[in-house]
Amino acid sequence: MEVIYVVRGDEELLKDLVVATYSILRLGCKEGLLSVKSVSYGVPEEVGADVVKTRYSFWLDIVESIRGDYVRQDVIDYRSTPIGEYSKAKFRTMAYPYSIGRGRGVPVSVVLNKSKAKALNVRGEVIIVEW
Repeated sequence: MEVIYVVRGDEELLKDLVVATYSILRLGCKEGLLSVKSVSYGVPEEVGADVVKTRYSFWLDIVESIRGDYVRQDVIDYRSTPIGEYSKAKFRTMAYPYSIGRGRGVPVSVVLNKSKAKALNVRGEVIIVEW
């Protein structure tokens, strides 16, 4: 499994996050134990295109359209809801590029809403972030 985080911050924050990443022992409450093989960081490059292909999840409300197989899921917006206060939490819909028929993640073609989203190239992988 590969995970990409995009963080705005200074060099010291990034170094702290790299150290903290090696302390991760579990992913979720049911998924089980894990071990971190490697961690790296760098500066992503903005992709200037209006249409991009990605294999990574993104908020559905920041794109205009999607072509390809994906799964939708309403999730708690973790950035606007304090931990433990989920009874009044707002939900947003995530899109996960995934083919149920093939049983695996697949790339999708996405038209960005340029006023809400940016596409970033992170070491050859394109991810869509809210901006």
